[in-house]
Amino acid sequence: MTHSSDASRLGDRRNLRAASRLLDEAGWAVGDDGIRRNEAGQTLDVNMLIPTNIDPTVESMHETFVQNLEQIGVNASFERVDPSQYTLRRRERDYDILYSTRYSSFLSTGGGLTQMYGSREAEFSLFNPAGLASPLVDAILEASFVAESQEETDVALKALDRALRHEFFVIPTGYIADHWVAYYDMYEHPEDVAPYDLGYLSYWWVNPEKEEALREAGVIN
Repeated sequence: MTHSSDASRLGDRRNLRAASRLLDEAGWAVGDDGIRRNEAGQTLDVNMLIPTNIDPTVESMHETFVQNLEQIGVNASFERVDPSQYTLRRRERDYDILYSTRYSSFLSTGGGLTQMYGSREAEFSLFNPAGLASPLVDAILEASFVAESQEETDVALKALDRALRHEFFVIPTGYIADHWVAYYDMYEHPEDVAPYDLGYLSYWWVNPEKEEALREAGVIN
């Protein structure tokens, strides 16, 4: 089951109810003080690590995320550290959770997948900030490496996608479905472009007449 947030309501009640139910089932009950604890009386603490030079938009996402966690009884906070300390703590895995774009999408197999998902690399790879180490994922990666056809590769990668979703180690923050581009009106491209790539270095071209018109107008040299 998936849940999407309502952009007009940062505290989406449907999502909060679903998250609360999952925490209840996992044994984290809400006390009289509104904080969740397990049977041993331990609070559910989550600290998010962010660098001081982070983009303000991303920092506001952290603030909203922490507020939502607090609403469901999680003892949540975020910690600002300077960039050098942030890098060190990332390398030493000294954090509960952090914002990362390291887990990129994959459309083909290769050694880069082990850097993100392989158990052997999990202890040191900066491309695997969650430290994911799964024998199942390792087996699927190995199957993708020895695939002898595109069909076998596709089957392995689909299996990898399902296995990674099952691990629940990433919280998606959103995506932009379109490419936002600003460019001089002298470039052209095919009407039908690749679905996952802007293609501006691959199959865009310069219209000589438009380029000359911009040059004569003094827009470009």
